[in-house]
Amino acid sequence: MWSSPEHASGNPAKIDVRSDVYSLGVILYQLVVGASPHSPEGGPLALLERIRSEPPDSPRSVDRTIPRDLETIILTCLRKEPDRRYQSAGQLRVDLQRWLAG
Repeated sequence: MWSSPEHASGNPAKIDVRSDVYSLGVILYQLVVGASPHSPEGGPLALLERIRSEPPDSPRSVDRTIPRDLETIILTCLRKEPDRRYQSAGQLRVDLQRWLAG
């Protein structure tokens, strides 16, 4: 599930572009790690609660070969607090391009 904590809380007034950044972070996590950042165990309600309240497993705790800088980018996308995420997909793109450039 790619829902942000704002989506999972059911408060549409809090949903903005940073919610999309969170969703991009979930997709990036899945591509890099090969698993979802939150376990689906317990069904949809339990999953929504984890999205709202629990931090995801760090990518490097799943696979130690994942570069630390890439892990930082992913976890920045997945911050619970929207103000602590990338403020736009453009900011995320810039950091990914920097990482790819070394």
